[in-house]
Amino acid sequence: LAGFFFQGFLGPVQNSAQLAAAGDIQLTSDWISRDLAGGPMGNNLGLSEFSPSLASVTIGSSPGYPGDNSLTITYHTWPALTSTTPENHTITYRLEDMDATDDDIQLVRREETGPPIVVAKHIVDASHVVFSGSAQSSPGVASSGLNLNITSTLEGSTGTVRRQASVVFTLPRS
Repeated sequence: LAGFFFQGFLGPVQNSAQLAAAGDIQLTSDWISRDLAGGPMGNNLGLSEFSPSLASVTIGSSPGYPGDNSLTITYHTWPALTSTTPENHTITYRLEDMDATDDDIQLVRREETGPPIVVAKHIVDASHVVFSGSAQSSPGVASSGLNLNITSTLEGSTGTVRRQASVVFTLPRS
C-alpha cells in the first residue's frame, strides 16, 4: 500500500521533470534545425549561384564559459531579385545566466532583432553543451555537419533527472 501511495504521489512529479528535461533538448534541436535551413526569413530568393550553401556556422565559447558551447549561424538574404550581393544575418546560441534565482545556466538564442529566446533552461555545467563537427563552414564549402551533445538536468524533491542527447545536423545545400 505504501509503495502504491508513493508511486501515485511522486510519479507525476518525476514524469514532469523528465518531460521538462526532454523538452529542453527538443526545443534546442527544433530551433537550430530551423535556423540552419536559412534563418527565420529563409533564403528568400534561393539564388543558388550566389549562395551554394544556405548557412555557415562557427563554433566557439560562450562569454565566461570554457569549451565549444557557442554556435553562430550566418545566413543570407537578398534585398531584391536583381541583387548580386547578399545581406548577411547572424543568429547565436550561447550559454548565459539569465535567472539569478537558481544555479542553472541557460542556452539562449539571439538574433539581430527581437528578444532573446531561452531554448534550454536546465544546464548545470558549461560542459553539458558541446558543439562539434565542422567548426567552421562558409558558403560553397562542403560541411561534414554539426553535432550537439546536450544534457538537461533538473534537481527536485524526488532527486535528479538528467536527459542527455547527441543531435546531428546536416548543413542544408541549395
